[in-house]
Amino acid sequence: MELPKNERFKKVAAHELDPMLQKAEELGFLMLDVRSPEEYRTESVVGARNVPVDQLKKDLQDLDRSTSLLVYCKVGKRCIRAVDELE
Repeated sequence: MELPKNERFKKVAAHELDPMLQKAEELGFLMLDVRSPEEYRTESVVGARNVPVDQLKKDLQDLDRSTSLLVYCKVGKRCIRAVDELE
């Protein structure tokens, strides 16, 4: 699986993430942890919202489509699924 070749989605490298997290409120994005609730409880990024990838459509149906999202998981496969779900 690969990220879609779509200008609406951008892959962010780990070294780019810390500055983004420090400016999260200013940049106005929502951080989504698409791992399982168990994984989220064990370890998570402060300020992230846990929405397992299988529940994205249901849980985010009322989300403003102009909201920028930063989606993360453990390895990357669920992020790619999440991008597919969010398109």
